[in-house]
Amino acid sequence: MDSSLKPDDRPFNPWRILTGDHGPFFRHVLLTLEAHSPVTRRKRKPVDQARYERLVNAVLCDVAYNYLQQEPCNVHLSRSCAVLSQKFLRRYRPEFLTGKMLPMILDTMETAGLLVQEIGQQGPRPANSACANQTRITAGPSLITLLRQYGVTAEQITANYAGQEIVVLKGEKDDWFTDADLADYDDTSDTTKYRNEVRTINEWLREAPISVVPDMSSIVDVRERHLRRYFTRSSFQSGGRLFGGFWQQMSKRDRLKCLQIHGGDIVEKDYNAVAPRLLYGLAGQSIPSVLLDDPYRIPGFERSRDGIKKVFNALLFDLPTTQRKRFPADSHTKFDPQELQRVGGRVQPVIEAIKKAHDPVADYFRTGVGHRLMFLESSILVAVLLELRQREALALPIHDAVLIGQKDGQIVERVMLDQFERISGKAGKVSTITLRDGM
Repeated sequence: MDSSLKPDDRPFNPWRILTGDHGPFFRHVLLTLEAHSPVTRRKRKPVDQARYERLVNAVLCDVAYNYLQQEPCNVHLSRSCAVLSQKFLRRYRPEFLTGKMLPMILDTMETAGLLVQEIGQQGPRPANSACANQTRITAGPSLITLLRQYGVTAEQITANYAGQEIVVLKGEKDDWFTDADLADYDDTSDTTKYRNEVRTINEWLREAPISVVPDMSSIVDVRERHLRRYFTRSSFQSGGRLFGGFWQQMSKRDRLKCLQIHGGDIVEKDYNAVAPRLLYGLAGQSIPSVLLDDPYRIPGFERSRDGIKKVFNALLFDLPTTQRKRFPADSHTKFDPQELQRVGGRVQPVIEAIKKAHDPVADYFRTGVGHRLMFLESSILVAVLLELRQREALALPIHDAVLIGQKDGQIVERVMLDQFERISGKAGKVSTITLRDGM
């Protein structure tokens, strides 16, 4: 089966461990590393040896998993001592992941043929890359041989997330793919509440009857359902979306075609035009009647609904200093050619049409309010999940939507509408998407 999973590099997962009896395999690796160590080392203290072996195990397991699971990507990580030694990052990393040991382990593993690494460079993220220019690692020929020799499989490599921070605060860079912009914080009643909520959701999902069709089982790992809540802009009133579920990395078509709940087919329940509706609720304004059914279908661009949605949402994240002279990436292709030709292919007339149609909230454009709206959206989704858990109706979150079994459609839609109105102060609208809808 062809998969639509994105082939972007993924971050190093230091929480992976081997299950079962693989002591001989790991001892073989340790002896190989000692034999290839560039210098003769004095015997480590017991605590340092334990930390060293745990870090070797983490790197070994993640590159082995990457190979055995046939992930269409490399693993990326920072090997900078300056980055890894920052004390505030200890909240987000296992205690054994240190800047002193990791580069040495990576280099020795490369010398031993256990991994292949492409050393990253300092500087900004390269163009057309989903991750920063960090070091990339993959399994080397010696490791591949050992995996076959000892019969290690992807199913025998799991992740133990006990102790991992599940409330993540990011800084100003809006980069979901690295730890370069993580921010420390002091716990408050809010962060404690957020952590307890995510922990409750994770405990619920851990044993949930989620599966994929057999043809997809070698492509996705249904065990990966540990969610973390990511806040942005150094604020717990910004962002807040849930990330980490294996289903989030699948294309919409693959999810609807291959994912199963209780062994049955699923549907997607999606909030319609969530950002405009939340914006009007935040502003305490009423949506103009002509736009009530669909706030993205504005006069003059009725056939360009998807293009208007792209521009509208870009304006929510633009800052006062932003002078938008171009369409957001790929958005011009979503406009009807005749409607786009009528404005000379320029974005400014489109922006003016949006501002005119949404005059009650036009002052919110180019203020960065999108981050606040994302927080409201994420709060609604968390509330929906917690309520559905109480009602024993399983749902998998995807930002402003949930995946559910078909039999739970009515109760899920009712909960989604109730929670939307409770938090936003405005009535919401929910759409149902199935595989038959032409995905």
